Amino acid sequence: KNFKNVKRLYPRFKKQGFSRLFIYKNLQGILQKKENELKDILKNFNRELNAKLEEYKSKDREFLETQLKKIIYNDFKNKFEEWKKNEEKRIREDSLKRSKLTVLGKVGEHLAPLLLFETHNINPKDLRFLGTPIDYIAFKGLDEEKYEDLEIIFIEVKTGKSNKLSQREEAIKRAVLKKKINWITFNTLKNLKNSKNF
Repeated sequence: KNFKNVKRLYPRFKKQGFSRLFIYKNLQGILQKKENELKDILKNFNRELNAKLEEYKSKDREFLETQLKKIIYNDFKNKFEEWKKNEEKRIREDSLKRSKLTVLGKVGEHLAPLLLFETHNINPKDLRFLGTPIDYIAFKGLDEEKYEDLEIIFIEVKTGKSNKLSQREEAIKRAVLKKKINWITFNTLKNLKNSKNF
């Protein structure tokens, strides 16, 4: 290719008195120089292109990371809000249910004297409300002064579906059924006089 260019340019240089070999070597040197310049330009271009590509990649990566973080954050935020809404609803429902059970329990405890009269023939006047560890103690026959037939009954009122007693209530029931019941008459004044602390 270079030789063809030299051959084409040769007549022009020949008129000026240059030899063919001289013209060829000069043109070859010029071509080599231009080729080297082009290679340098191409190297610089490739270097700048790669630098720009890396810069764009970096910017794209930063942009993508930012977008991904936004997407993840929004997704998490939406899921958290949904969970919060469901949890609040569940808590409200649970609170309402517990509140209903508490109200039912309190109403049941206040209705119990009437129901006990109807089902167990216990006069409501014979009942004494304790609340804890059991709900009532009944002194059946006390109001009618039937002292010889007086019966003491421990009563635990249940309003739920289960009649299961707590551990403390079970312990009291066992003590009553085993007749582990005592009577104490306690005179405060006498005990204060006999006490070493007073």
